Amino acid sequence: GKQVLVVTLNQSLALLIENVLKALVSEEEFEHLQILPFYDLCRNLLRQFDPAADKSYRQISDNLEEHSDEVFREFYRCETYNYDARCMLDIHKTLLQRGFDAEAYIKEEFNWIRSFLTANDYDQYLTIDRKGRKLPLLESQRQQILEGIDGWIKKMRSVGVADTPMITQRVLEFERQIKPEFDYTLVDEVQDLGTLELKLMRAITKVGENDLFLVGDVAQSVLAKNLSLKSAGINYSERQLKLKLNYRNTKQI
Repeated sequence: GKQVLVVTLNQSLALLIENVLKALVSEEEFEHLQILPFYDLCRNLLRQFDPAADKSYRQISDNLEEHSDEVFREFYRCETYNYDARCMLDIHKTLLQRGFDAEAYIKEEFNWIRSFLTANDYDQYLTIDRKGRKLPLLESQRQQILEGIDGWIKKMRSVGVADTPMITQRVLEFERQIKPEFDYTLVDEVQDLGTLELKLMRAITKVGENDLFLVGDVAQSVLAKNLSLKSAGINYSERQLKLKLNYRNTKQI
């Protein structure tokens, strides 16, 4: 039978979809379905290629029992005698003077860069056109951001935790070994995925009719990421449908 993958962004939504599908399809049909949060999908793939690395790529560290978001806050605020984030002090002060939440702003910049550039390509960020930011960053400030990313990755490795960009890039290091195992893949909330994450979706899905079904709403985007279907190797050409009628909220909401 055909193998179908449903990808969501979080565990609670994956469980909801799983329960709905259990009620809608037969047991035999359900055996051909996998419903996974994106992070768990990456973990499963990483176990195939590098089982020993599994403990180093978790959202919650074994030793500290801290989520990667908590670890980032600790890193950014230079707690626990780690001062690697001080390289971004100048841009931090600039953002505060302009009335921005510096920590959130810089974290979003980290995510945006790492959503489409690997470590070997980070230098492109120094000159690339950065749309969607209220405060244009100078090249020297961008250099501070890249130094901060290096420090952040060292921090994650030291405590045995990983955020989504880190595990995505780790899995894509095995891109040539990844074999397409799903006939159809449905991705929910695609607006919050980046180019590299969609590149992985393309790699694990067999090329064919209706192979990828991507659903998203740009108005609900909550994560700062660079998203390019073309760069991800997804050719959608005329296979795009824009829904204009919203059954959930009014325009004001």
